[in-house]
Amino acid sequence: MEKLKSLVVDGIIGICALCKDFEYDGEIENWHIYDEIMELEVGESLTPEFLDCINILWENEESIKKTFERRSESVVYEIDDKFEIYLKKLTEIDNEDYFEPTWEDKINLGKISKGIEEIKLINHSTGTNFVIYHVHNDINIEKSAHMLDDMLAIMYMADLSLFDEYELVDGVEKNRLVLEIEEFERLINNPIFVKFAVILLLNKRDLFRKKIEIVGLGDIPAFADYNGTPNHYDEGIEYLSNKFLERNKNYDRHCFHFVTDLKNTDDSDFNASYFFNICKEIILKQNLEDDGFTD
Repeated sequence: MEKLKSLVVDGIIGICALCKDFEYDGEIENWHIYDEIMELEVGESLTPEFLDCINILWENEESIKKTFERRSESVVYEIDDKFEIYLKKLTEIDNEDYFEPTWEDKINLGKISKGIEEIKLINHSTGTNFVIYHVHNDINIEKSAHMLDDMLAIMYMADLSLFDEYELVDGVEKNRLVLEIEEFERLINNPIFVKFAVILLLNKRDLFRKKIEIVGLGDIPAFADYNGTPNHYDEGIEYLSNKFLERNKNYDRHCFHFVTDLKNTDDSDFNASYFFNICKEIILKQNLEDDGFTD
């Protein structure tokens, strides 16, 4: 929880500072709150009163949201892509005596944790249980081999909206979605996991839809081979899906991929119910193969 609070505090401080850099600060109406936040330093504590102030800015100041949409242009301030999700979740927790996170919450919020997190899913209508192990990038995969007993599939979540964003890796600027593709390739082709089915979640389709209307895939050097219709959502999705899936070197495995928006679970193609159905399909196919009923 403290990590979650820290991301929200550091996020709003970065957004407010970037708002000034973009010269949007003249549009601020709740200037007294904005000025107070501008005086803060990274690492400040999040009090209930401070949380209320953050929500006032986020809900009422269009310049704050415009700044957030342009966060990728900053190389100084690190503003988490899920800032809005974290803020909403902290507000829910603050307003309730008891908070029971959904499985989508655990996946969305799990990326801020370290190590290995166990997420248990229970289908109460059938009594079927599944476990998702969220493994952070700082964990040595080989040392996680003990989790392979009864393992069905690897689930990898990638952020589509990163297609036009960059970060420095060993002093070299690299496209962030390319880094996701490379990590996906490294993971699924690792000898430890190569026999398992793959579930690929291409997340944040809502942000991708907004961005692709402005930034053409073919204009990004890393995706210069894109020859589809400029600024076309569906063709862009198909192109990027293939960029991931073509990295699979085991052509006999079962691969499932979905374009998702886990922030909006009602509008997502992938939810807990669908996840159970995929797992059942994987089990059925594997049982048929084990019994010699498939090629």
